Amino acid sequence: MFEHELSGLERAIAARRALLQEEQRELEQRELEQAGKGIRELVEERIVAGGCFRLELVRCGKTRCRCATFTSSKHPRTVARLHGPYWYAYMWSARTRKVVHTYIGKPGSPAATARGL
Repeated sequence: MFEHELSGLERAIAARRALLQEEQRELEQRELEQAGKGIRELVEERIVAGGCFRLELVRCGKTRCRCATFTSSKHPRTVARLHGPYWYAYMWSARTRKVVHTYIGKPGSPAATARGL
């Protein structure tokens, strides 16, 4: 009877681990999506083990810059010309338990070329 209870407990632990892994994958995906929301526009994405490389157009955050979205009476439509494109690496950090993005450079730059981008 004790062996039967133990195998049931092992199954429950395995099921809980699988659920936690699925939740972690969903969290990683949400963080990747949020990291690119609002100030970044995806041009291209290359998936690699442990994360991805993304070519993005970005806003710098300056209110008077050409990349700022604005609407005025002179310009009734929304106007924005984003900077870039630039390569970024998005990787999951087990230490911080967050998705970390790192600037790689413009297409054709030595850093991007070294990574095969």
